[in-house]
Amino acid sequence: MAIVQISRIQNRRGRELTEIGIPQLASGELGWAIDTQKMYVGNGAVSEGAPAVGNTEILTQHSDIFALANSYIYKNTSNLWGSTAKVAQTLEAKLDATTTVIDFGAVGDGLGTDDAPAFQAAIDALYLRSLVSKEKVTLKVPAGEYILRSTIYIPPLVSLVGDGVGKTILYTEADNSATANTKPMFAFANGNAQPGVYTGLAQTVPVTSADTTQVRHNNISGMTLRNNRYSAVFQMREVARSNFSDLKIEGVWTFGGDFGDADESFHVVFDMVGTGNAQCIENTFTNIDCDNFYHIVEAPHDADKNVWTNINVSICWKAFVMGEGSLNSANGFATGPSYNIIQDSKFDLVYRDTLLFENGNYNTSQNNTFLNCGNDGGDEGNCTTPVISFTNDMDNATINDHFQRTLRLSPHRSAGDSSIVDPHIGTNYIADVAGRVNFDNKTRHSITIGNTQVDGGTDPVDILKLPLYNEGVVYLDYLYEGQRVNGVDADIYLRQTGTMEFHYDSNNTTLLVNQTTDFQGDTAYLANFVFSATTDDIDGSLSPSIVVKCKNLTPLTEDLFTYSYRVRA
Repeated sequence: MAIVQISRIQNRRGRELTEIGIPQLASGELGWAIDTQKMYVGNGAVSEGAPAVGNTEILTQHSDIFALANSYIYKNTSNLWGSTAKVAQTLEAKLDATTTVIDFGAVGDGLGTDDAPAFQAAIDALYLRSLVSKEKVTLKVPAGEYILRSTIYIPPLVSLVGDGVGKTILYTEADNSATANTKPMFAFANGNAQPGVYTGLAQTVPVTSADTTQVRHNNISGMTLRNNRYSAVFQMREVARSNFSDLKIEGVWTFGGDFGDADESFHVVFDMVGTGNAQCIENTFTNIDCDNFYHIVEAPHDADKNVWTNINVSICWKAFVMGEGSLNSANGFATGPSYNIIQDSKFDLVYRDTLLFENGNYNTSQNNTFLNCGNDGGDEGNCTTPVISFTNDMDNATINDHFQRTLRLSPHRSAGDSSIVDPHIGTNYIADVAGRVNFDNKTRHSITIGNTQVDGGTDPVDILKLPLYNEGVVYLDYLYEGQRVNGVDADIYLRQTGTMEFHYDSNNTTLLVNQTTDFQGDTAYLANFVFSATTDDIDGSLSPSIVVKCKNLTPLTEDLFTYSYRVRA
């Protein structure tokens, strides 16, 4: 390379945006376009080794990088293309394929900046101002902490996706004022929404119509939501076919807490409201943790065909409150919520009814686990309400649900057997599932009965408590096995399977008991092994329980009584 003194480098000046433009520069000669503020250098002659005659732009702050290198091919140097023709696109198109709230001014530093205006601007731009479907791309929320001081309004077709729970965090600031309930974290607006106009809109045309305006097909996932004010997290007004997944949702409700002027009953996660024109229907809720809310779901109207899967709830007053109140078809409350499914979920420390369906049919709770539910925040010794209540309609179901209450309250030993201590001997067994139910309790349990002559008496002793249904039948299915092996006397083995039916006559306050049994073993001991039952208001709450008794005079060294119960009410 030839070295030239810098004082001898030639340069020119001119205007690029004229007919003449920047002339052909000599080899190494610099040219400055005054009007566009761009700089060029001459390529030189081909004879000198230049690939082509012309001018090459030197990048400056005024250069348009996309115009200079505006072509992108995915994995251009990889062999994954094979014989397939490579596809080029512009860099601008490639970058615009990923849109984040940062592009619209969100900060996400958690240091006091209100990011709500940026969120709303992004949503308005992508889902209200955009006129073609390809512009309605997923709005990403990168990892960070975003303060939302005002409600974010969600129109149809919004997809809001974070980087994951504990990484993307959205939160509101504490507010227990009387107006806190009017400021949900998110509220949904129908297809008539315009930027800045989200409420007071015309009636929604439901998703069953060809030309729909109902808010629909939304996706919100991959983030932590901390609602520190006493309002709803999602005010779902007529929301259809939307997805909520991979969320951790945290509230501030505590039993007996100081709520200031706020109404704690507004502190809910999903407030599902409908009208006579459209309902919250066919939404899915998956992989969601909810802590410290008054209610998790409220659905006072005909919210139908919604599915909740893998929902983990801890600390709330009531979890699901569905169809509560008097039916009124004019406001969209003709039957109550129906065809809803709650499945594969866990509920822990729910103070009152965990699932309450006052009105509505064909709702199903299945494969759920209920711990410390319906006890006013205490253990089963403080049993207060049913865990699940199906109040007015009889076509709802609970399938393969498991209740800690069954394990704790059903074993029941009277004072007649001082060898066994029952910590809940003074507590009535309020039903796990109450109302008009067809219920098989899948919580199978085993206890020992032993020889009931431990304290020298021959009267039967209490062994079990079961809930009492005034209008229904309770069935106790059991398997009993007992034996004495290698004793001084002859070995003994007996086995009995059976079902006890308990019919309660509320008019005469009497319990009718029917039994079917299948006994195996030495029939000489058959008369020594007898079951019976009565009712007992154990704790004086006027909610009597069924108390199952057993007389077992057979001299056994070990035994096991395994049972489960069913209800038809």
